[in-house]
Amino acid sequence: MERRARENWSPLARWSLRVAIVGAVVTLYGVVLRRYEVIETPAAFALLCGGLSLAFLSLCLGIYAMVVTWMHVLRGFRYGFFATVLSLLVLGPTGVTLVPGLAMPAIHDLSTDLGDPPRFAVALLDRPDWANAIMPGKPDGPAAQAQRTFYPDIVPLVLEMQPEEGFEFAMRAAVELGWQITASLEPPLPDAEGQIEAIAHTDIVRFDDDVIIRVRPDNGRARFDVRSVSRFGRSDLGRNAERIRQVLNLIEQFSDE
Repeated sequence: MERRARENWSPLARWSLRVAIVGAVVTLYGVVLRRYEVIETPAAFALLCGGLSLAFLSLCLGIYAMVVTWMHVLRGFRYGFFATVLSLLVLGPTGVTLVPGLAMPAIHDLSTDLGDPPRFAVALLDRPDWANAIMPGKPDGPAAQAQRTFYPDIVPLVLEMQPEEGFEFAMRAAVELGWQITASLEPPLPDAEGQIEAIAHTDIVRFDDDVIIRVRPDNGRARFDVRSVSRFGRSDLGRNAERIRQVLNLIEQFSDE
């Protein structure tokens, strides 16, 4: 009787749940260890890829196990069901973030000024070996052309104020967004240029990106240029464009108060 009961179980159903649990644990490890800066971005990315791959495999196994146990009247349907649910819980947030970004171009360096992008100083000196290189920028390069096509709204912001006043708004916006300020140069004169360098973090996994805000005079007004560079990966999935929009919108909002 015991042997017959064992034979009525679907081994595939049990394995689908085991794979789902391992995938969830590996993914959680990647998120937590990177969020608290225990591991570097490449290691976290590897853990996330491994965990999400296991979650996708368990999703396929779970669905197949449910079909097999239902059609052949085998025990283990609930294992396949729980494996499917757990896999979707792991894959869901990733899909919400990743799928819209797949339509974006494979670029990771955006600037409101493509001809003369703001130049990093601290980010060049304190940069991990695995990080993307920060290039000076080419107005007619493929990346610049892709930015013009996909992000036509990423342009300088010009406001009726002096650069020194604009610098205060820019610093306030950077702090409001939770950026880690690494360097700041206030305009030494009313009509001089100032800039702010910072590290911005993604919300959950806390991947690091380098950002710089430049404030310079423009015919009696203040012109704001922002550059955002992802440290890891060929594509930023639209993250840098959204970050530039956020900071420029905040600066404009503060200037209207």
